[in-house]
Amino acid sequence: YVDHLLKITQISFSSVILALEYIYRLKEASQTPEGKFLNQWSYEEIIPVAFMMANKFISDDRYSNTVWANVTNISLKHLNELEMKGLVAISFRLYVSESNYKDW
Repeated sequence: YVDHLLKITQISFSSVILALEYIYRLKEASQTPEGKFLNQWSYEEIIPVAFMMANKFISDDRYSNTVWANVTNISLKHLNELEMKGLVAISFRLYVSESNYKDW
């Protein structure tokens, strides 16, 4: 699944690294009462949301949510909801320090 997304979207290596950190943050958030809902997400939901957030954060020339919906076969409405819930779950903390980035 990940290989498929990477081949189709060709997002940058930096975006992939950021996405790994976002997946980690989502996992951390799932351990809190407010983030328990994240435990119900499948990898087909978590991975594209993390890729989307990373691609948007790092690139001015990014894919729209419509493109991501087509690539992932997730309805645009559901994908938008997942993205917003994901952002709220990590408190919109998209910045990753250089040292944290290098750790990945």
